[in-house]
Amino acid sequence: MEATAQTTMTIETIDRQRRYVQEQKEKGNGLGVVFADAFLRGMRDLGYKNPAWALAEMMDNAFQAAAGSVAIRFGFERGNKTEVKPDFVAICDDGNGMIPEMIGYAVRWGGTDREGDRKGFGRYGYGLPSSAVSLAKRYTVYSKPRDGEWHAVTVDIDELAAAASDLKKTEALLSPRPATLPEWLLQAPKGDDALDLNSLKSGTVILLEDLDRLRSMGGWIKAESLRTKLLQHFGVIYRHWIPERRIVVDGRGAQSVDPLFLMEHARFSTRLQYVRNAWRHASWRLRLPAERPGGCESVPRCCPRIFSMPIRCSTEWRPSPS
Repeated sequence: MEATAQTTMTIETIDRQRRYVQEQKEKGNGLGVVFADAFLRGMRDLGYKNPAWALAEMMDNAFQAAAGSVAIRFGFERGNKTEVKPDFVAICDDGNGMIPEMIGYAVRWGGTDREGDRKGFGRYGYGLPSSAVSLAKRYTVYSKPRDGEWHAVTVDIDELAAAASDLKKTEALLSPRPATLPEWLLQAPKGDDALDLNSLKSGTVILLEDLDRLRSMGGWIKAESLRTKLLQHFGVIYRHWIPERRIVVDGRGAQSVDPLFLMEHARFSTRLQYVRNAWRHASWRLRLPAERPGGCESVPRCCPRIFSMPIRCSTEWRPSPS
C-alpha cells in the first residue's frame, strides 16, 4: 500500500514537472537567469517589518539625491467620502530628480547609477522597486531634473508578469513618457507641508496607486494610524537629520525621537527635563553582587538614565536611605 502511494506521488510530481516545462517553452523567447513572472510575484514578499521600513527605502533615495524636504501625502478617490482610509500614497521630494531614461532603469531591480557607491545608502538598485511592490500592485514614478520636464513610468505587476516572456512588450511598458502630476498633488499643501510641486525645479514623486498589500495590514491602513506610526518611525531613524532635512507626513512635520533622550531638540525632551534635574541632585546606590563573603559593595551617587527600549539587568536600583 505504501509503495503504491509513493509510486502515485512520483508519477504526479513528474507529470507536474512536465506540464510546467511545457508551459515555459510555450512562452518562448528563452529563459535568462530568472523566471520573470515568478520573480515579480516573489519580490512582493521580501519581508519588510512594516510599511514604515518600506517607505524609508524611498526616503533614503530622496536624501541621497540631495533632497531637503520629503513629503508623504495621502490621496483619496472621489467616491471616498469619509477619507478614513487613503487610496493613494505619494512620496514627494525636491531632490536632483532623474533624466527620463533613468526612470525606466530605476524601476527595475538592479537599475542604479550608484552601484558600488559606499558614500550613501543604496548600492544595488533594489530599494525602490522592492519597497513599492511590497505595498502596492501598481505604482508610478514621476521625476524631473533641473531645467527638465516631468516624465513618468508606471509599473503594474500583473501587466509585467503577463509580458515577462516578451522583451519588446516589457521594454514598452517600462519606457518613460511625458507626464503631468495628478491634480490632487498639485493642490496647495496643508499644515506643515511646504513642498510646492507646481514650482519645483527638480524632484521625484513616487505614487503608490493600488495599495492591495497595505489594505491587508491591520493597524496601518487608516490615515490617522498610518500618519502616527510613520512620524514615530521616521523621527527615530532620521533623528540626526531633523530638522535640517524636513520630513512631513500628511501635513504634519516629523520631530526627532531620541531613544536615549539625550538630544535637547528631540520630542519629549522638555517633559523629561524636570526628571533629569531631580536625578541630578538625588543620591542613588547600585547594589552589585560581591565576590567575597559578607554581602555586596555599595556604589554611591550613581545617576540613572532613561531609555525607551526595554533593558534587562540583574542589578537592583535602590534610593539612598538619606
